[in-house]
Amino acid sequence: PDGTKLASGSWDSMVKVWDVATQQELFTLEGHEGTVTSVAFSPDGTKLASGSWDKTVKVWDVAAQQELFTLEGHEGTVTSVAFSPDGSKLVSGSDDKTVKVWQVRPYCPHVAAQFSLKQLRAAGVQLTAADLKKVEEGK
Repeated sequence: PDGTKLASGSWDSMVKVWDVATQQELFTLEGHEGTVTSVAFSPDGTKLASGSWDKTVKVWDVAAQQELFTLEGHEGTVTSVAFSPDGSKLVSGSDDKTVKVWQVRPYCPHVAAQFSLKQLRAAGVQLTAADLKKVEEGK
């Protein structure tokens, strides 16, 4: 959020956090059992979410460099993750053609809402082309 750190996910199931100025790796987060497909910092930069082929979303404490909790419930690869502007909710998209809205603050993770792609379209929700493609890949 402040532009000093960048997060990446990869085929080796790792999440890496990098220093943007020096282009050096700061630390690695391990815990997923499949390729990490998406990462997102919370608005305040204290948490990092990651989605994976293992059908889970993990939320990490950036300062402590450790997992806070795992969100389970998707039936397919988690292809995208994003925090709400206030950081209280986390949205995950999956190739199971669902989008889940998780209540994540304060540390009480549960699904607050779940929508199918059909429901989102009917409600007129505008997804970016990239996000829509990721959700539709579950055909």
